[in-house]
Amino acid sequence: DRACYICYGAWVGYFAFDNLFELPGMLTTVIAVLGETGGKDVARIGAISVRMLGMIGVIIIGILLIKYMTTGSINNRVFNILSVATILFIVPSVVAPLVYVFSAGVDTMYVLASFNALYRLTMVFMFTFFAYDSAKAQLKKTNLTN
Repeated sequence: DRACYICYGAWVGYFAFDNLFELPGMLTTVIAVLGETGGKDVARIGAISVRMLGMIGVIIIGILLIKYMTTGSINNRVFNILSVATILFIVPSVVAPLVYVFSAGVDTMYVLASFNALYRLTMVFMFTFFAYDSAKAQLKKTNLTN
């Protein structure tokens, strides 16, 4: 179990830090787009903002999981709401490039953006399943009759 938790901890840490370190770059992108377009490119600003919200969700979920792994306590309601919200923020990042490629007839290299979003979506699902599986295992070990 301990080796498994060490691997999960490294995995959660990598993904949360990946999003944490990418966040300032996304913020500068929003500022650059606002400067270029004067705020008129609402679709692009909206897409970047939704991506940033998903990144913030991933970072907070990562913090909650690290807290759970170290203290054994997690706020279920906050974790569930953040997981669902983060998934809802990431799904448009998967779908939008595909719609753009197929509707506008542009180069298929834009499909690659969907794979990055699928990676993020998969990781959030894996975080959620890890938290629930480890909670079930912990409940089996705990004697609730006392």
